[in-house]
Amino acid sequence: MFEVIHTFLVRLKHYVSMKVKCPDCDGKAELSDNFSFVRCDQCHLDLTYGEYVRYIGKKNPVYKNILSDYKQR
Repeated sequence: MFEVIHTFLVRLKHYVSMKVKCPDCDGKAELSDNFSFVRCDQCHLDLTYGEYVRYIGKKNPVYKNILSDYKQR
């Protein structure tokens, strides 16, 4: 039974991925399962997750304020 569930979850992983907004083209970028990278196939954006967060923080004033508040704590 475990093997059946494991196989199902492995196959499901190929169909389900987390999408985030691309900061360059506003398209859908893919966030890796382990939060290690963000990639956009439309504009070829390829960043680590940390770079992605900093990039959005610089580009969007709302996120910039949130990140600056977080750094102060």
